[in-house]
Amino acid sequence: MPRSRRNVLQNATSQATTHAGLWLDKYYDASSETEKSKPPHELVKQVAKINVPPSYLLFYNRWVKNLQRANAQMRIARVNTRLAINLGTESVLETSIALHHTYGVPYIPGSALKG
Repeated sequence: MPRSRRNVLQNATSQATTHAGLWLDKYYDASSETEKSKPPHELVKQVAKINVPPSYLLFYNRWVKNLQRANAQMRIARVNTRLAINLGTESVLETSIALHHTYGVPYIPGSALKG
């Protein structure tokens, strides 16, 4: 008999290889009795503990090399305070975060940059 996603994920825990984006978007089920007892910030804490996949580091290094070959001007920037991006995107929580579709790491979409 086929089981629903809710039943399959009932006792699931995040692993070192868990995709952070999928865990954040698909795991939380506010309608389940077990999830009602857990506040949403617990899910965010779980996602924050998930490691960056090694394949992302390979992708990132390849991306930087391609930009350098194209003579693109690159700058490393750091924000002094919090940066709010992607808050209006549909999410299982009240607000969302921009996570790379393939690698599940936070990123700043080009459409969020102005000027």
